[in-house]
Amino acid sequence: MYSARLRDIEGIQLPPEMPWAANIFWLYTIVLNKSYGLTAAELAGKLAADGIDTRSIFLPMHALPMYATRKKFPISAGLAQNGLSLPSSPLLDEDDIDRICEVIKKANRGK
Repeated sequence: MYSARLRDIEGIQLPPEMPWAANIFWLYTIVLNKSYGLTAAELAGKLAADGIDTRSIFLPMHALPMYATRKKFPISAGLAQNGLSLPSSPLLDEDDIDRICEVIKKANRGK
């Protein structure tokens, strides 16, 4: 349901789906591009103001103290900064998904 409702919003990269695999979407994670107009943290704040919990993407390994390195990993760092996992639960119904997606659409400043 998320993919169908979010696919036409400017500045949002949806999770990849391959024709040879069925994704179970344990987490449904979007990545915000600059054209969306908000950071992932800003969008998370807008969703939270509407009572919608989100989760940031896991930190990349090189950002964890035990694996700290001076090397730069811009792709994983960018995903961690710009990614946001949306609510996922078997208890969510279509109205819940519609409400979440509506907040995401309205928050888009890149229109």
